[in-house]
Amino acid sequence: MMKKFISLVLAVMMLVSCVCISATAADEAQVLHFDAEASGWTDFTSVFCHIWAYGGDSFAPWQSKKEKCTDNGDGTWSYDITAKLKTELEEGQLYVCIFSNNNNQQIYDLLFDTTVFGDTAYGADFVYENPEDSSKTAQAGFWKNQDPAVFGPAMAITSIGNVVGTCIPNVTTAQEIFETFLANTEKLDNVRTYSMKTDQAILDDIAIAMDLTVTDIETAIANTAAVVEWNAADSTAPAGSTEPTEPEATEPEATEPEATEPEATEPEATEPEATEPEATEPEATEPFDPADHTWTAVGAIAPGHTDGGCLGTAWNPANTDNDLVFDETTGIWSITYTDVAATLETEDFDDTWYEYKVAADHAWDLSFNENGNALGDGTNAKFDVEKDGSTVTIFFDGTKCWAVVEAPEVTEPEATEPEATEPEATEPEATEPEATEPEATEPEATEPFNPADHTWTAVGAIAPGHTDGGCLGTAWNVTNADNDLTYDEATGLWSITYTDVAATGETDDYEDTWYEYKVAADHDWALSYNESGDALGDGTNAKFDVEVDGSTVTIYFDGTKCWAEVEAPEVPERQLGDVDNDGEVTIMDVTAIQMHLAKLEILDEEALAYADVNGDGFVTILDGTEIQLALADIEEL
Repeated sequence: MMKKFISLVLAVMMLVSCVCISATAADEAQVLHFDAEASGWTDFTSVFCHIWAYGGDSFAPWQSKKEKCTDNGDGTWSYDITAKLKTELEEGQLYVCIFSNNNNQQIYDLLFDTTVFGDTAYGADFVYENPEDSSKTAQAGFWKNQDPAVFGPAMAITSIGNVVGTCIPNVTTAQEIFETFLANTEKLDNVRTYSMKTDQAILDDIAIAMDLTVTDIETAIANTAAVVEWNAADSTAPAGSTEPTEPEATEPEATEPEATEPEATEPEATEPEATEPEATEPEATEPFDPADHTWTAVGAIAPGHTDGGCLGTAWNPANTDNDLVFDETTGIWSITYTDVAATLETEDFDDTWYEYKVAADHAWDLSFNENGNALGDGTNAKFDVEKDGSTVTIFFDGTKCWAVVEAPEVTEPEATEPEATEPEATEPEATEPEATEPEATEPEATEPFNPADHTWTAVGAIAPGHTDGGCLGTAWNVTNADNDLTYDEATGLWSITYTDVAATGETDDYEDTWYEYKVAADHDWALSYNESGDALGDGTNAKFDVEVDGSTVTIYFDGTKCWAEVEAPEVPERQLGDVDNDGEVTIMDVTAIQMHLAKLEILDEEALAYADVNGDGFVTILDGTEIQLALADIEEL
């Protein structure tokens, strides 16, 4: 009987062990890891993992709480899919992930399936162009233990015709990717415009990069009925297989006659190509007249980008309800939205805000942000709405756009809000210097201008909220003369110093905060600089952190870039007898010794060293007596 009982217990123990092992394996199977330290990531506090099924939708909004990874404390971060997304990924399904942080660093689309779980991704020391927006880049990402040709950066053809990525997804082929590109006439036209290459060069270069042949190109043209100026005899791509089985497979398709059919329509294909350079000329030289175009506000609430908020459908340039109206008096286009809800923390995001552009003619061929031509830097303009019922007016002067947000007045109805925006007619006074924008932008390429001819001002705010200017005063106020930098002839530098600056760090609303700033010219946004150089070139802000309250911050500018130096306040040397380390010797230090001797509050080793006033190696009532004598000016410590 006892043997049966023991056998039963052992069987139960083995079953429990198996269950535990299976549970552990299942848990690990739902986890992805990322090595931020090996990726060279710096100045960030959070890492996110964005996942979607290849060819499908994402599981959660971009950088939402559901995508937040766990810090392992060793430079790596982990993402538990089951715990965060409340789902399990399917075996045999191909997925894509992007690891990113809260400092605008991210990797490129990285392929994986359920066999990859438990592996660690990392960012390489080179970047890939964003396939949909070539003005943006992302760090190439790889798995530490996977073949990059099987599970690596997804191969794609970008909007300007470059091939990026090492991995052809296992659900498609290079030929299919190429044919999908050829079938997308809008994308092909975009490549023609921005690459300035002939059809022959575009197709040959892409084919070579994807290991395709002349035969593959011919097949793709035939399958998609693409109207292109391409000739097999002039191709620089590999000729293709010469084995007899290949021609036998392709001859019945009569690809030769098909190849001649597009040639008959070639003149039609060259007509749009002839007009494309005319469309791009305004972007390069801006000789166009903005009055010849219709201007539309387009955007969404970030970082989710699925809710258009007051702008209607997210990122819809065809929405005529968002068309701006031209004011002949001010020479500015504008549109006003009333009763706009506040952008605040939501269930998915710690913070939200609006991102937008002003687009021409209900299309994406030409659009502008706060810095100028959005095709130049790829960034969006932004604004925050702090209170429900606010009025938002978006302005456009032909060179850039900006938004003015008016909070509702407590004692007046919302109907009076438009009257509050009437004074925006004074905006042109701030933008009148834009008439000289071409002169201001020409030096950006060659920098022949003399910085000494300008007034330079520090402008910024505490991020990510961007509503509190901190030591810089009103957030992003370019007209604040109190922030004007002073020129030093001895060093050739402009600078401004702020004292007693409060530390940046965790707040009630944010896990971390920091300063973002620029140095702007002549109290205007026509010309500004960050740590890399001309801020209009990349649209980013310079940054600095303040770790200790009471710090001194100095912002410098050398005519080409700006930077900040932060000095923490000097900590006074601790005096013998300062037991509680409050910076001075008082009767409270005597009390601390007495509490220690009574074993009510035990002093740590450091405090004991400063409590041993007479230096006899012990803390006794005599040390407290000596402090009292020193306080009475009878003896010195």
